[in-house]
Amino acid sequence: MSYPTIGAGRLRGALVGLCSAVLSAAAHGIAGGHLPGGGALLLFALTCAVIGALSSGVFAGRPSHHILRVSGALIAGQAGGHFALVVADGSGLHCPTAFSPEMLVAHGLAAPVCALLISLVEHLYAVCVSALSWLRLFFVDSSHPPAVAPSRPTESVAVRRFVLTPCGMRAPPAFACA
Repeated sequence: MSYPTIGAGRLRGALVGLCSAVLSAAAHGIAGGHLPGGGALLLFALTCAVIGALSSGVFAGRPSHHILRVSGALIAGQAGGHFALVVADGSGLHCPTAFSPEMLVAHGLAAPVCALLISLVEHLYAVCVSALSWLRLFFVDSSHPPAVAPSRPTESVAVRRFVLTPCGMRAPPAFACA
């Protein structure tokens, strides 16, 4: 796998995690919830980050049905993030606004749109990195190697003074040994 593909996968994972977190928090806020603090916020961020990290490497290099796969990762990230927010909110799963049909439709419509944008950004990243690597071959002057400054030998004062003298290091006073 080439570097542009690896870098594009990392970018895709970061964008999937970020979009999952933003869309989950927005839907939770529209439904009347609030963002928790402390450990619950850490659980929410960790859930979205894990989904993003998994999506960066699971389907790397497979162009078939790419938008569907990214959309599925976004839906999984949004569901995991929203579930973490609902549980952390204290209302649990019995909250009537937790999974309303309007919210599910909003998530369902937002996921393919974000997946299309993420796929576009991923493709543009790979094209730009590839073009820049080719341009680097033509515009970097390799006829003259870079000048390296000569290094001066360093002298250690401690080694020269204590170890190399015939007497060695001083001992404790004679009256302390008796």
